Formats: sequence, C-alpha cells, structure tokens
Amino acid sequence: MTPPVSTTTHPASAPASAPAATTGNSVPPYRLQLSGGYTSIALGGGAPTYSGGLFQTQVGQAFHVDPRNAFFLNGVFRLGTLSDSSGHDVSLVHFGLEGGYEGWIAPEILSAFVYGGIGTNVLYSQQFGVAPSVTRALDNQSMLALTLGGGFSLGRGIFVLSGGFQPNFGLSVPETPDSFGGRGYNPIGWFVMGGLDLARFADWAGARFPQGTSIGQFVRGITPGVLLDTAYTLNLGAPRSGENALRIFDTRADRPMFNYLEFSLDRPVDAENPFGFRFDFGVGENSRIARSRSSFSGDWYDLQQVYARLRLPIGNGLTLRGGKFATLIGTEVIESLGNNHISHSWQFGLGEPFTHLGVLAEYPIIQDRLTATTGIINGWDNVLDRSAGIGWLGALSGNPTPWLTLSGSGTVGSESGRLRSILDFIAAVKVNDSAATQGGFDRFTASATYDWGHEGEGAGQAETNWHSFALTGRVNFLSQVGFAQGFEVFVDPDGARTGAPQTMWSTRSTLHVSPLTGVDIPALRGLRLRAEYRHDSSSAPSFFRGALPAASQDTFGFGVGYVY
Repeated sequence: MTPPVSTTTHPASAPASAPAATTGNSVPPYRLQLSGGYTSIALGGGAPTYSGGLFQTQVGQAFHVDPRNAFFLNGVFRLGTLSDSSGHDVSLVHFGLEGGYEGWIAPEILSAFVYGGIGTNVLYSQQFGVAPSVTRALDNQSMLALTLGGGFSLGRGIFVLSGGFQPNFGLSVPETPDSFGGRGYNPIGWFVMGGLDLARFADWAGARFPQGTSIGQFVRGITPGVLLDTAYTLNLGAPRSGENALRIFDTRADRPMFNYLEFSLDRPVDAENPFGFRFDFGVGENSRIARSRSSFSGDWYDLQQVYARLRLPIGNGLTLRGGKFATLIGTEVIESLGNNHISHSWQFGLGEPFTHLGVLAEYPIIQDRLTATTGIINGWDNVLDRSAGIGWLGALSGNPTPWLTLSGSGTVGSESGRLRSILDFIAAVKVNDSAATQGGFDRFTASATYDWGHEGEGAGQAETNWHSFALTGRVNFLSQVGFAQGFEVFVDPDGARTGAPQTMWSTRSTLHVSPLTGVDIPALRGLRLRAEYRHDSSSAPSFFRGALPAASQDTFGFGVGYVY
C-alpha cells in the first residue's frame, strides 16, 4: 500500500510556440512514451554477449522552432532482462538524459527524429558468465553510457519506432579473493523498440492538456519529503541469538537499529496538471528485507518507488501509473511512522507483497465515492527476475458514508513456477469532533483487515494456503498525544510463510507523542516519539528464552523518528 507519510509523476512543460494554422500540425509538446523491444550488449574482452527484452519510459518536452521542426529533451529509464547462450542472466538498469531533433515529413502523420544522450547503465546478476568469482564482484557495477539513435513516429506521434547504438565506458570488475585480478570493460550495445506516446494519445483522445502549464508551475507542484526512523527493542526473553523471532524489521533484540532514512519527491496529478511522478529512495536496515529482486537495491539502500503518472481527460479522469510502486494490498507500509505501531504485523511482512513493477490504471467510477484500480505487474517484490511471470493487481474502494471506507484488493500471478494469489478485504472507520477538525488531526481511526493467500502446486512443492486477521485502532487525545491498540491472528497450516505449521497471535499497544507539533518553526514539528509493548504467542515453539525454544515472546520497543 502506498505510504501515506511523505514516503502513498514527469517534468512537463513549457508552452511551445503555437503551430501555424496553415499546416494543421497541432501535436502537443508533451512527451510520455512507454516502449518495449530487444537489446544486446557485448562486454568485449572475450566475455559473452547478452541479449533479451527491454522496457523503456521517456518523459520530456518538445520545443518547437516552427510547426514542422522541434528540438526535444527527455528523461529516460530503461529496464532490461538479458541472458547469454549458456543461460547466464544479467539485469540492466539505465538512467539518462537524451536530446534531439524531430522533423515532420507529413504534419500530424509522419515524423523522423534523431537523438543523442548520456546516462549510466547498472548491471545486476547472480550468475554472471565471465567467471564464477566475477559474479559477486560485478553485481551492482555501473558504467557511463552514451546513446546515439533515431526513429519515426506515426499518427500524430502516437506510435513510435526507434533504435540506437550505445557505447559504454568505465565498467570495472574489482579484484576477487580467488586470484581474479580485476579488469575493465567498455561494452557495446544496441536496441530496437516500438511503443506509444501516451501524452500525444491523450491529446488526440480528448480535451487538450492545459497550454498555460509552465516548467516553473510543474516544479512548484513537487513536494519533497524526508523521513527518519530509528528504534530500540528490548526482548524480555533475552534470546541468545540476539534476534527477535518472526519479526519483520525490528529484528535486533536489545540493540538499537537505524531502520530507515528516506528521501522522496512527489508530483500529484489533477485536471490542470496531467503529469506527475513519485520517487522514494531510502537507506537503512529495512532495505535488506524490503528490497526487490534484481532492482536498484542492496543491503543498506533501496529504490522503493519510482514511477510516472499521467491523468487522461477521459470521463472523470483516468490516471495511469507506470514503474515500481508500493502494493495496493493491506493497510500497513514499509515506513513504520506511517503505521499505528513501531513493529509490523505478520500479515504485512509474511503474507503480503511490498512492491511491484508494472502499469496500473485508476478510475473514479463515482467521484469521491467509488474508485477502481487494475493493471499488470511482474510478480511480488520483483523488478527484473524472470522467475516471476506477468500477473494481475487490482482494487476496488468505496466510501458508503463519510466515516466508513470499504475496500477489496487482490493479485494473482506465477512465482517460481507456482501460481500465487492473495485476496485482501478492509473496513476502515474515521470519527472526528469539532476540536479534532480544528486542530487538523483525526480523533479516532480503526481498521479491520482479512487476507487469504494461496500458492498452487508446482516446482516440486505442494499446494499451500495462509490467512490472517488484523484489527487496529488509534485515539488521539490531543494533536501531540495518541494511543493505538492492535490485535492479530496469522494462520499458516503448511508452514509455507513462517517455516513451521502454526497459528500465531499478537497484541500491540503503542503510545505516540509529537512534542513539537505546535511550535512556530515548521522544520521542528516532525519529531515523533513512540513506545510499544508487544506480546507474541504461537501454537509452536517458534520463539526463544535464552537458548531454549518458547511458545511466546514479549518485547518493549522505543522509537525516535522525524517526518518532513
């Protein structure tokens, strides 16, 4: 679920000079292209050549010299999943800036363009084919990438065909312990792609985008965010391992944790501002748990979200979202400051995905009352790993009354050769009084969530199921002080999610204090202090007291955080 705290779309636009009426060429200056194709990259120096599929997103602006000629500038993001003839896999991530020239051969029918660009390519692999020892050394290595290319567009620029040549420089393989001395590569790559320009399609399909929107207005609409989350957990059982069993992020017992420091940029969309984006990048110990497979992530950093938004002027407004985004499933988020408790539920951490790569479409069927979301994704917590197949993600959310929200969501798709699915149902309540409304906070909130998960037979494993129920509520006595209580049951009859067949239940009691909410300096208002008591129990001895297995554990958690 998208984080609600400054942690749940692209530079648009200076107005181009108006095309002359005599040409009839009224193609808009905005550019938002989604493309797919084929790419190949040769490392050189006797190393293999890797080839495979490529996905690309481009967002930018055209600056018209006259109705038939324009220069353009685009931001580019590419994801490739490649392999060599021996089946060794490589994932490729590209970030770059490209500029070029577009000329209309036949106005609003056919154009040709050429471009050049500069950026960076990052390689990820767990089985790189140069040598076994190089696999670990080369993973997460980057190189400078230059791009030269061109192509054609058809039908008001809606359909785009392009190709390019890409020399790379500065790929370095460090020396490894087993005598590999390290060396450098200058890989050569090429690609061909076809796709759609959604901005030009939207302009053709409905009302024109606002022509008065400037780059300055777009930038002023970007909201930056900073979040810091640290915690200390005291385990009364003093486990010899130093770990809190079956916890999600608060895993260290009796030791402080630097959970997360996150930087975010958010540009919402509306009828007047059709382009937007979301960018969340964090560092900290949460990253090693929350990171996606084959993504721009490591043990201490995680590109949690990066996606573009486009609002199409269709009906009540159809919003498209493409890239890597937080899941629609559940009520909790990775950043614990966006939840009612310091620790995370098993429902969130063991039974639900964190993020997806894909494309979603959101439409308000009844404005402010009923919203539907649907789209395609590349599995759970996965960017480029091909062990996951294309899946579906969707949600339906409604507000039958101002104080009640009902929603259902689900996802289904292949994971490592097995069909995995989950259904999620939520009822949420929000009650306020006049004092809370004037003070800018919610007096009372509560939610009940039920999940049912299933994984089919396959890959040598039997069919499995799991389900969970979570109830949490929070009352804010003042804008500075609140208290939350939670209860959860997690049933794992096959041990597929927890490692042993068991039924677990927990209670969480959390005190929230925001001591500087009312001060005159806005930068100080984001300080958050929290204290939590949690009791975990299980039908199996899944916890520890010292070195001995136990059926329960008790912890006290203390958190210091900041939100801007």
